[in-house]
Amino acid sequence: MGFKDDKQAILAMLIQGLYLHETRAFQAEKNWLSTGDITQERAREIVSMVAGRTAEFSPHHAVPGIKVWIFKPEWEGQRWYIKCYLDEGTLTFI
Repeated sequence: MGFKDDKQAILAMLIQGLYLHETRAFQAEKNWLSTGDITQERAREIVSMVAGRTAEFSPHHAVPGIKVWIFKPEWEGQRWYIKCYLDEGTLTFI
């Protein structure tokens, strides 16, 4: 799948609340969705603003076959940095 398909899948899973958070002991506070600093709805709004020019992907550090999306949209005057991946029908935020 490409950017548009993956973005639509990510948005659909966010709307349904079907997502996980990758455990990162030393950087857990950076995932504002998992800490509750932003809501699921706000995360969906931010991801919906992502355009192809503000998205890139790279292989997952532990599983190179997984494409990790890095989104850097601007929303409400602030630049955001969001990392997530889709694997076997599961959305995971890093």
